[in-house]
Amino acid sequence: MSDISEADRANRHVSVRTKFFYGSGAAAEAAIGIVFNTFNFLFYNNVLGLSGTLTGLAVTIAVIFDAVSDPVMGSISDRWRSKLGRRHPFLYLSAVPLGLCFFAVYSPPPGLEQFGLFIWFTVFTIGLRISLTLYHVPHLALGAELSDDYKERSVIYAYNSIFMMVGGSIAFFAAWTWFGSAEGGISEPKNFLMVGLFIGVLACIVVLLSAHLTRDQIPLLKRVSDDLPPFSLKQLALDIWSCFQNRNYVWLLLGLLCFSATSGVREAMGAYVNLFFWELEPNQLRYFALATPLAFTIAFIITPKLNDRFDKTWTMVGGVAVLVLAAVTPVSLRLLGLLPENNHAAIFPTLM
Repeated sequence: MSDISEADRANRHVSVRTKFFYGSGAAAEAAIGIVFNTFNFLFYNNVLGLSGTLTGLAVTIAVIFDAVSDPVMGSISDRWRSKLGRRHPFLYLSAVPLGLCFFAVYSPPPGLEQFGLFIWFTVFTIGLRISLTLYHVPHLALGAELSDDYKERSVIYAYNSIFMMVGGSIAFFAAWTWFGSAEGGISEPKNFLMVGLFIGVLACIVVLLSAHLTRDQIPLLKRVSDDLPPFSLKQLALDIWSCFQNRNYVWLLLGLLCFSATSGVREAMGAYVNLFFWELEPNQLRYFALATPLAFTIAFIITPKLNDRFDKTWTMVGGVAVLVLAAVTPVSLRLLGLLPENNHAAIFPTLM
């Protein structure tokens, strides 16, 4: 890597091409995430008959592995020295395992009983989570290293967010469209296999392209600092402990924990609630994907104005409160008898 000066790096303009191909990788990550979170419980519990307890336990075990692998990956990547820099080796490395593990989740061998399904789901969900970590952590760090300028970084991450929104929405729309048109719909295991194959292959290709088409930035990225201590579990523990000395970080972490619990339950149960509580059809559910770009656009417009008027902390708290209320209000109104029956024409627009 070159010895580009800090001043040059701070003032360097990142081309639209680089921003585009950097951000495009987030589309693959979002597609994998939204499809997995939407369909994994539905597939294993409702279609294959794995008990809800074992299905939830498999995901919980994988999340624990994910929680450990994230800081480990960050620490290793920060210290990695190679001709491809410290981020790109892991972007390349993640692509094939990401696609294969995602496909494997939706293609268990026929004839597996409860324990066999549990082991299969657990192993490949762990593999999927670790593969996502291999990509996600270095990819985020790469975005921060493309420029030291605050405004330029904001634009870079805006590209990332837009691609994440678009990729997730397209994958959601395509998956529900497939289940609405394929023979057997959500009751046929082969239909899930096809979704796993399509999304897995596409994600692998997009990740490889994103990494390959941003490789020209490698010489311009920061070197590994000479005084950075080598990776060790002891050093990792010290780094984590230092984070917990920051009171604001601890409060942010607790808030994220509560938020993740709420959003996780909502994502895991969303397909069940929409299919069996609201009795919507797959061809209706696909249109929920259109709500995401609309909500993203509204938030993009009003958030700067709210930040100008209120403290950013309270803007964030207000946003989370609105999200939670939006998630629980429709079901609460139905249970209180304040919404019409499921066959009423107003139900679907109301849920949208």
